[in-house]
Amino acid sequence: MAPPRPRVHMKESSAIPSAQCPRWAVWLVAGIVALLTFIVFYPATRGEFVNFDDLANFVGNEKNLRVFTGEDGGFGLNAEALKWVFTAFHVGVYTPVSWLTVAVDVAIAGGVDSYQIHLTNVLFHTANAVLFFFLLVSLLRWTKRATSWPLLVACGLGALFFSLHPLRVEIVAWASARNNLVGAFFALLSVLAYLKSYEAEGRASTYWHIGSVLLYVVAMLAKAYVLPLPLVLLLLDYYPLRRNRDRAEWMRDLIEKGAWLGLGFFLALGFMKMMNALLGMPPMFQVSEPDLLKSVRPAIAAYALWFSVFKTFLPLNLVAYVPIPRDITLFGATYLPGYLLGLGGTIAAILYRRKMPAFTVAWFAMLFLLGPVSGLVPLGTHLAADRYTYLVTLPIAALLAGGVALWLERRPAHLPAVGLAGAAVCAALIFGTLQLIPNWRDSVALWRSVERQYPDNRQVWLNLGDGLLEKGQWEEGMQYLERAAAPIEGENDFWAEADRYMASQALLNMAGRYADRGEDRKALELLERAVDIRPQNFEALTLLAQALSPMGRADEVIPYVERAIEKQPDNPNLKKLLEALESAKLPPPRDAEEEGDRAAMRQDTEAAIEAYRRAIRENPDRESGYGKLARELSRAKRYREAKQVLTQAVQKWPNSPGLTYSLIWLLSTCPDDGVRDGKQALELVRRVNGEEQENPQLLDIVAAAYAEAGQFEKAVQLLTKAVERAQADQRQAFEERLNLYQSKRPYRTSD
Repeated sequence: MAPPRPRVHMKESSAIPSAQCPRWAVWLVAGIVALLTFIVFYPATRGEFVNFDDLANFVGNEKNLRVFTGEDGGFGLNAEALKWVFTAFHVGVYTPVSWLTVAVDVAIAGGVDSYQIHLTNVLFHTANAVLFFFLLVSLLRWTKRATSWPLLVACGLGALFFSLHPLRVEIVAWASARNNLVGAFFALLSVLAYLKSYEAEGRASTYWHIGSVLLYVVAMLAKAYVLPLPLVLLLLDYYPLRRNRDRAEWMRDLIEKGAWLGLGFFLALGFMKMMNALLGMPPMFQVSEPDLLKSVRPAIAAYALWFSVFKTFLPLNLVAYVPIPRDITLFGATYLPGYLLGLGGTIAAILYRRKMPAFTVAWFAMLFLLGPVSGLVPLGTHLAADRYTYLVTLPIAALLAGGVALWLERRPAHLPAVGLAGAAVCAALIFGTLQLIPNWRDSVALWRSVERQYPDNRQVWLNLGDGLLEKGQWEEGMQYLERAAAPIEGENDFWAEADRYMASQALLNMAGRYADRGEDRKALELLERAVDIRPQNFEALTLLAQALSPMGRADEVIPYVERAIEKQPDNPNLKKLLEALESAKLPPPRDAEEEGDRAAMRQDTEAAIEAYRRAIRENPDRESGYGKLARELSRAKRYREAKQVLTQAVQKWPNSPGLTYSLIWLLSTCPDDGVRDGKQALELVRRVNGEEQENPQLLDIVAAAYAEAGQFEKAVQLLTKAVERAQADQRQAFEERLNLYQSKRPYRTSD
């Protein structure tokens, strides 16, 4: 059924009507808005992915984003990836439609590409600017103004004030803000379709109305921050549509918008669970943490209001991360301006609702759109964010555009002056925007810009340290991570828990870096510290379990997991990990040699030496124990003892190649001058026909013997042969030794 035709109840404008513009003029101004917006924000396409959700969303998530990529790399539909899109609660949000837009980027670029994703962000923002321009034109038409040049100038300036503003940099230049752009795109389309439904006749009106609802659904599935849109439409019913002039119309509109809101809440809270059930996915688990900032959330919301309005008119000192102050109080001086602004603005909007309906509508629209991102519900440790002003700025820009239109309607001769003033404002906005875009060039630039304003913040240290390490700046990067991992002071409150999270994550990241460098013992120590600080750090727990289980030390991880379960008793992932660790617990060792093997795996060298000595005493005719004992003695730098053990073993088993080659290597490369013996090493080489070997590892050992004996040409010949046969992971070490032999220097193991 088509909605009732609107009744426009307003006085005719007393101003002299301006000449109607041709249709092409509307598109010309829209094109100017699009071109300027695109040109100004195009430099954002040069940015890299930053360590601010981008790595989790894109770099480490490519498999799930290949929705439209076939097995051959061309276009095709990937059912598993599509299933992930509609069931994933990734990094704490459910945004399937936004993921689909990223999947298109991945298909176009042939993979996750920073330029392509940033380019699409710029295109979405450009499209939103154009849609907002058309929305302003439509709204001002409803106030019975002709589509004149003054009106188009006002709408163009309003759209540019929104699109060129420095507050837009974060949402465009940050790849992970895609969902905000996509949600706004479909929300703007929904409002335009809603207005169109009251301009069209008959069935067309119904179709536009249904289309508006469907676009709202899509917008909600792109980003749920558009939830209050039905309330904004209710305000537009009041002005400029003026549909609800009597109680019956009010009730009808309230019921209609209430149904929209009910649909929105279902999409925000229930749709994902329904999709999981339909697609046979397990129930989603969400970590439920107590809201320790509940008592000060009104202060956070008040600051968000002040931030959104104040920064719109004075966009200075904008950064990506504004942390909640640790001394926050409900009525602190920092938050009083927000309370006063909210109270004063609301009183004015109510008192002047008849004289200034546009202000009333804009004010309450701004409050409604701010609601989901105001901090009244937990959003993280930030006090405010530029991206959250994206929708909130729209009513402000619309009100400014309406004011300019009214001014020009009454004073058409001022059009050139207003145009120049608008150009000056746009130039200032462009300057500010171009100053901020380089901050998003990479992770280091981003967190350096935040550090300048918030130099004593663990989140900043953590992310800046990671960024520096990615750039190869090891020393400075580790210094920042160590600051982030510093001991935690304070009680068991919100800030202590936040510090534990940051410290644990910093230790986890440090462990990964040391593991990449082959320093496994250091990495293991850092992992244990990370889990000890915050047992519910599931990633650290998993990595620790993966590191210790092969060493037979799964039982050491179990207490940490049990502590984590105490904090999160309903977490199924922790319970599965505990079950896996319980099953991975090894039975008691069968003999002393197996006991030594387990000690060696956990890098307990002294325990391994003692166990292997006991194994040899218990079974002196088992040759494997001798080689293992010599290996652990060498690790402990007890080379003379290692030589004695191997010499005894080779005498007992002269035809054992493993023992013989181990002794050759020790005699050839040991850093202890009293142990090396090139002559004896070559005698052993001849005994096992070492020069005839084809195995590259054995050729490497034989070449070391010749180098120790001073026969470098022979060593070069043999090692060259080894390099030709070596696997990729062996070749670098062989080539380093080859360079030594070519320069007439023997090889020494590290002391």
